[in-house]
Amino acid sequence: MKLWATNEVRAKSKFWYFLRKLKKVKKSNGQVLAINESLPRARAHLALMASPSSGALVVLQELNPSSPHFKHGASLRVTGKLHEYSAETAQAVLADGSTTLKIDTQHLSLNFRVGSIYQFIGELHIQPENEVLLKARVGRNVDGMDLNLYRQSLHLLTEFQAGQFHSRSA
Repeated sequence: MKLWATNEVRAKSKFWYFLRKLKKVKKSNGQVLAINESLPRARAHLALMASPSSGALVVLQELNPSSPHFKHGASLRVTGKLHEYSAETAQAVLADGSTTLKIDTQHLSLNFRVGSIYQFIGELHIQPENEVLLKARVGRNVDGMDLNLYRQSLHLLTEFQAGQFHSRSA
Protein backbone atom coordinates (compact mmCIF):
# COMPACT_ATOMS: atom_id res chain seq x y z
CA MET A 1 0.00 0.00 0.00
CA LYS A 2 1.41 3.40 -0.95
CA LEU A 3 0.32 6.49 0.88
CA TRP A 4 1.61 9.98 1.48
CA ALA A 5 1.90 11.76 4.79
CA THR A 6 3.84 14.69 6.21
CA ASN A 7 5.84 12.51 8.63
CA GLU A 8 6.44 8.90 9.70
CA VAL A 9 3.95 8.91 12.58
CA ARG A 10 1.12 10.09 10.35
CA ALA A 11 2.11 7.56 7.69
CA LYS A 12 1.84 4.67 10.19
CA SER A 13 -1.47 6.01 11.46
CA LYS A 14 -2.90 6.25 7.94
CA PHE A 15 -1.61 2.77 7.13
CA TRP A 16 -3.40 1.15 10.07
CA TYR A 17 -6.54 3.21 9.46
CA PHE A 18 -6.86 2.09 5.83
CA LEU A 19 -5.81 -1.49 6.58
CA ARG A 20 -8.59 -1.78 9.19
CA LYS A 21 -11.05 -0.50 6.60
CA LEU A 22 -9.98 -3.22 4.17
CA LYS A 23 -9.63 -6.17 6.58
CA LYS A 24 -10.23 -6.85 10.23
CA VAL A 25 -6.59 -6.74 11.31
CA LYS A 26 -5.21 -5.83 14.71
CA LYS A 27 -1.88 -4.05 15.09
CA SER A 28 -0.51 -7.09 16.92
CA ASN A 29 -1.15 -9.31 13.84
CA GLY A 30 0.37 -7.00 11.22
CA GLN A 31 3.60 -5.15 10.64
CA VAL A 32 4.93 -2.21 8.65
CA LEU A 33 7.69 -3.50 6.37
CA ALA A 34 9.14 -0.21 5.16
CA ILE A 35 8.60 3.50 5.20
CA ASN A 36 10.23 5.29 2.29
CA GLU A 37 10.48 9.04 1.99
CA SER A 38 9.92 10.50 -1.43
CA LEU A 39 10.18 14.07 -2.67
CA PRO A 40 7.53 16.31 -1.19
CA ARG A 41 4.91 17.15 -3.78
CA ALA A 42 5.93 20.79 -3.97
CA ARG A 43 9.57 19.87 -4.66
CA ALA A 44 8.57 17.11 -7.08
CA HIS A 45 6.48 19.65 -9.00
CA LEU A 46 9.46 22.02 -9.17
CA ALA A 47 11.68 19.19 -10.38
CA LEU A 48 9.27 18.53 -13.23
CA MET A 49 9.20 22.20 -14.12
CA ALA A 50 13.00 22.36 -14.16
CA SER A 51 13.30 19.62 -16.76
CA PRO A 52 14.18 20.94 -20.21
CA SER A 53 11.52 21.35 -22.85
CA SER A 54 11.30 18.95 -25.78
CA GLY A 55 11.24 21.95 -28.11
CA ALA A 56 8.48 23.36 -30.26
CA LEU A 57 8.43 21.77 -33.72
CA VAL A 58 9.40 24.48 -36.19
CA VAL A 59 9.97 24.46 -39.94
CA LEU A 60 12.93 26.71 -40.80
CA GLN A 61 10.90 28.71 -43.34
CA GLU A 62 8.49 29.73 -40.55
CA LEU A 63 11.27 30.96 -38.26
CA ASN A 64 11.26 34.70 -38.95
CA PRO A 65 10.88 37.82 -36.76
CA SER A 66 7.06 37.73 -37.06
CA SER A 67 6.88 34.09 -35.88
CA PRO A 68 5.60 33.37 -32.34
CA HIS A 69 8.65 31.11 -31.85
CA PHE A 70 11.11 33.92 -32.66
CA LYS A 71 11.96 34.72 -29.03
CA HIS A 72 15.27 34.77 -27.21
CA GLY A 73 15.53 31.55 -25.16
CA ALA A 74 12.67 29.75 -26.93
CA SER A 75 13.16 25.98 -26.97
CA LEU A 76 12.88 24.71 -30.55
CA ARG A 77 13.20 21.51 -32.53
CA VAL A 78 14.42 22.07 -36.08
CA THR A 79 15.15 19.68 -38.91
CA GLY A 80 17.10 20.26 -42.11
CA LYS A 81 20.03 19.36 -44.31
CA LEU A 82 23.52 20.17 -43.03
CA HIS A 83 24.80 22.83 -45.41
CA GLU A 84 28.21 23.43 -43.79
CA TYR A 85 30.09 22.64 -40.58
CA SER A 86 33.15 24.20 -38.97
CA ALA A 87 34.96 22.03 -36.42
CA GLU A 88 37.04 25.01 -35.20
CA THR A 89 34.01 27.08 -34.15
CA ALA A 90 31.69 24.08 -33.56
CA GLN A 91 29.05 25.81 -35.68
CA ALA A 92 26.86 24.17 -38.26
CA VAL A 93 24.55 25.70 -40.82
CA LEU A 94 21.27 23.87 -41.30
CA ALA A 95 19.34 24.50 -44.52
CA ASP A 96 15.75 23.80 -45.50
CA GLY A 97 15.02 25.10 -48.98
CA SER A 98 16.48 28.61 -49.19
CA THR A 99 16.33 29.23 -45.42
CA THR A 100 19.36 28.62 -43.21
CA LEU A 101 19.97 28.60 -39.46
CA LYS A 102 23.26 28.64 -37.55
CA ILE A 103 23.57 25.92 -34.90
CA ASP A 104 26.07 26.01 -32.01
CA THR A 105 27.10 22.36 -31.54
CA GLN A 106 29.82 22.74 -28.89
CA HIS A 107 27.95 20.52 -26.39
CA LEU A 108 27.30 17.70 -28.86
CA SER A 109 29.47 14.76 -29.78
CA LEU A 110 28.27 13.89 -33.27
CA ASN A 111 30.14 13.09 -36.45
CA PHE A 112 28.75 15.65 -38.88
CA ARG A 113 28.51 14.97 -42.62
CA VAL A 114 27.61 17.80 -44.96
CA GLY A 115 24.53 16.86 -46.98
CA SER A 116 23.03 14.64 -44.27
CA ILE A 117 19.74 15.45 -42.57
CA TYR A 118 19.88 16.41 -38.87
CA GLN A 119 17.42 17.32 -36.15
CA PHE A 120 18.42 19.60 -33.28
CA ILE A 121 16.73 20.63 -30.05
CA GLY A 122 18.02 23.74 -28.34
CA GLU A 123 17.45 27.30 -27.27
CA LEU A 124 17.23 30.21 -29.67
CA HIS A 125 19.64 33.11 -29.15
CA ILE A 126 18.95 36.28 -31.06
CA GLN A 127 22.08 38.34 -31.55
CA PRO A 128 22.31 41.96 -32.72
CA GLU A 129 20.83 42.69 -36.15
CA ASN A 130 18.42 39.71 -35.79
CA GLU A 131 21.20 37.16 -36.38
CA VAL A 132 19.82 33.90 -35.01
CA LEU A 133 21.78 31.07 -33.38
CA LEU A 134 20.35 27.84 -31.96
CA LYS A 135 22.43 26.55 -29.03
CA ALA A 136 21.83 22.82 -29.48
CA ARG A 137 21.62 20.51 -26.47
CA VAL A 138 20.46 17.47 -28.47
CA GLY A 139 21.25 16.50 -32.03
CA ARG A 140 20.73 13.43 -34.16
CA ASN A 141 21.23 12.28 -37.70
CA VAL A 142 17.89 11.51 -39.36
CA ASP A 143 19.07 10.47 -42.83
CA GLY A 144 16.31 8.73 -44.70
CA MET A 145 13.62 11.11 -43.43
CA ASP A 146 11.39 12.43 -46.21
CA LEU A 147 11.52 16.19 -45.53
CA ASN A 148 8.48 16.95 -47.73
CA LEU A 149 6.37 14.41 -45.84
CA TYR A 150 7.74 15.77 -42.55
CA ARG A 151 6.70 19.34 -43.50
CA GLN A 152 3.23 18.11 -44.51
CA SER A 153 2.77 16.29 -41.20
CA LEU A 154 3.88 19.38 -39.24
CA HIS A 155 1.41 21.50 -41.20
CA LEU A 156 -1.42 19.05 -40.40
CA LEU A 157 -0.38 18.96 -36.74
CA THR A 158 -0.47 22.76 -36.40
CA GLU A 159 -3.90 22.88 -38.11
CA PHE A 160 -5.22 20.22 -35.72
CA GLN A 161 -3.80 21.99 -32.64
CA ALA A 162 -5.26 25.32 -33.79
CA GLY A 163 -8.67 23.66 -34.21
CA GLN A 164 -8.41 22.12 -30.72
CA PHE A 165 -7.47 25.50 -29.23
CA HIS A 166 -10.41 27.27 -30.93
CA SER A 167 -12.91 24.57 -29.86
CA ARG A 168 -11.80 24.82 -26.20
CA SER A 169 -11.94 28.62 -26.12
CA ALA A 170 -15.43 28.71 -27.66
